[in-house]
Parts: sequence; structure tokens; C-alpha cells
Amino acid sequence: MSITIEALIQRYGPGWSFRTIGLIALAVMCPSSWMLKERTRPKKGSFLEWRLFRDPKFAVFFCSAAIGLFPLFVAPFFLPMYGTSMGLSASSAAGLVAGFNLASAVGRISFGQVSDQIGPINALIIALVWNAISLLVIWPVSTSLAPLIVFVISNGMANGGFFALMPTVVGSITESSKLASAMSMLITGWTGGYLMGAPIAGYLLEAFGGENSGLEPYRPA
Repeated sequence: MSITIEALIQRYGPGWSFRTIGLIALAVMCPSSWMLKERTRPKKGSFLEWRLFRDPKFAVFFCSAAIGLFPLFVAPFFLPMYGTSMGLSASSAAGLVAGFNLASAVGRISFGQVSDQIGPINALIIALVWNAISLLVIWPVSTSLAPLIVFVISNGMANGGFFALMPTVVGSITESSKLASAMSMLITGWTGGYLMGAPIAGYLLEAFGGENSGLEPYRPA
């Protein structure tokens, strides 16, 4: 998709590129959603299960996931800029994002297999530690294409593992009857990280010289 978007931008500009993506989403997702059938009838219940926060395990997990979301989208958002700052072409930078997404898909499956062997919470810990190491250790030394590819694969797999494991972890610490409410509340708690993670990194990047000052300003971010 990122490679396709880059080609659309080069040919038609940003406006029609986004319109094309929106039309594709409508054409594909609306009919498929219309044809879906629910396995069970929805049960009536409260919109928010505030009682879940009485469980220390859920409360701690809710807070840690909300904080952990802040760095997860920094890499895919800034990879194209980082690639062009390194001297790569726009199409090559888009290819990095495509590689990130492919690694994310592999990570979702791989961490699912790991979860079956060692449990979802242990697998999630590995995914988060792996993500942190890739950001703190691999990305700062990725001054050429080879280590950057290693970072893209590592961070992409860890990123995908996080999202794949979340429902399983929630299911392991809450009652099955409250799983839907618990998961929806958890995702709502991610809002701060979704909205502010990349902007905070962008402010740091700008404060240390901006994207036109080489690779050094990316390290604080």
C-alpha cells in the first residue's frame, strides 16, 4: 500500500491519492461488512465496566498499555523522512514502510505461536522489550541501509506482536463475559498514544535541528 500511495502521489498529487484510498476502502470494506453474520446475539450490558478497574491486574495493564502506545507509531511515521535524510529516493523510503508492514504481519503470526508456548503475557513482555531495544539500540546506529533494514524488520515484528497479543492477554486476565467491554476500554485508553506519540517525536526532531540537518536530530526523538 505504501508503494502504491507513493506512485499515486507522484502521478496525481496528495489530494487524489487520499481520495483514491478512501474509495478503495469503501468499495472493499462496505460490502464485506454488510455480508458479515454474528455468531451470537449481543447481550445487554453497561457501556463501561468500571468495576474492571477494581482488579489490580487490569488497572496496571490498562495504564501500561496506554503509555506503551506512545512510541509504537513513531517508526512507521518517520521512516520515510529518515530514509530521505539518509539519501534514499522517495520510492525506496516507501519501500521501507512496506517492509515494516510485512514484518508486522510476520510478527503477528510469530508472536501468536510464541504465546501458545509460553503464555500471552510472557510473549507480550518479549514483544515490548524487543520493541524498546530496536528503538534504543538499533535505530540510533542505523546510518546506512543494512542496519536500517534490520531495524525495520525487528521493530515491525515487535509492533505486530503487540497488537496481536493484546486481545489474548486481556482474555487471560478478565472474565470471558467482560472481554468485549474490557478490550474496548483498553483500546480507548490508547487514544493519547495514538494522537500524541508521533507529534511529540516530531517536536523533538524539530527542536534538535529538523529533518534537513542529517540523521542526528532523529536520535533524541
